[in-house]
Amino acid sequence: MSNIEAHLRIFDGWNEEDKVTFSSQVDKLINCEATDTIGDIKMKIQNEWKMYTVDKQTIKWMEFTLRNELKIAKEDEIEKMEGNKIFLDVFIDGADPGQTETTARVSSLQMNRNCWIVTGGKTDFRYYPIPAKTEEGNVVKMKSKNLEKFLKNQKHFLLAMEDGTQSGRWAGKSYTYDFTNKDCTIVLQETANIDDLKVLIKFEDSSTDTEELKPNDEGKEKVFFWAEMEAREKKKNMMMAAGTTALTAIGLIIQLLV
Repeated sequence: MSNIEAHLRIFDGWNEEDKVTFSSQVDKLINCEATDTIGDIKMKIQNEWKMYTVDKQTIKWMEFTLRNELKIAKEDEIEKMEGNKIFLDVFIDGADPGQTETTARVSSLQMNRNCWIVTGGKTDFRYYPIPAKTEEGNVVKMKSKNLEKFLKNQKHFLLAMEDGTQSGRWAGKSYTYDFTNKDCTIVLQETANIDDLKVLIKFEDSSTDTEELKPNDEGKEKVFFWAEMEAREKKKNMMMAAGTTALTAIGLIIQLLV
């Protein structure tokens, strides 16, 4: 059998009122065999560190969740693996950015125009129409820009003033906020300058008053393209169609995605 070094980034967190917060990121190393499955790796992790039980583990490569039956590599492909190493992310106790969302209630009472909140990052976002003159009736499930921002407890959105559903182009000022283990209320206000909107935010159960949320990069316009997200999805589908179960030198090639 061929020995393989599995380098693990373990994101250790806990659940509090159904919200997930990371307490730490630790780097670990375990040895395994080429014929081991992801399920075998989970058991090795549990045997080595008792607090990381199998039922609490989600193992990912990049943004892809790996199913328990997926094998590390085929015997005839081991030699292709650079240094016989693999690199995996392990989320503990459901601490997974795809599972954790917070809600923002958006008030547009002081808006005379419709707008759209586009939340997430360039290749993974969703949009919400915000009609003018509505009070906290617009519920938005906020996303992080990427995994790094998620680990820093940050949510991200564009405030677009034009509907991008037909053009596939969403443009607007970019905003980021912290303290994301609580839901919040966002208040949109028009000002005397039609291009200068005011964004206020208040967190649920917070003792502080509503405060102004300033745009990123001094208010420079950012653009999200639907085509970029579609290209990402196409890449995923191509990997699925390939149907391989090997983990090669360039990383994991996934047969089944969840």
